Amino acid sequence: MAAYLRGILLTGAAVSTAMTKSVFSCSPEDDVHDTEKLMREKQLRRIPIVDAHGQVAGIISIADIARWTQQEARAPTDAELTRVMASVCARRR
Repeated sequence: MAAYLRGILLTGAAVSTAMTKSVFSCSPEDDVHDTEKLMREKQLRRIPIVDAHGQVAGIISIADIARWTQQEARAPTDAELTRVMASVCARRR
């Protein structure tokens, strides 16, 4: 999408022309609530999970957070879900 918005053809375009420059990550030991807060504050739909060696161990998404919440038998209120989704999906400043 970034390449399209800049009028760059994907054929032959370098990934650096479309990638995000500011990257946020978490570690496997981080608290899920802190990760959800980071996603909300930075409007992130996915966050790479990086181990102690700097290797990507996985990616957490807003869908993962929703499934985790359900598995923990903690039913979020509609207001909570709406707040998280609205924050993550809002237009960037």
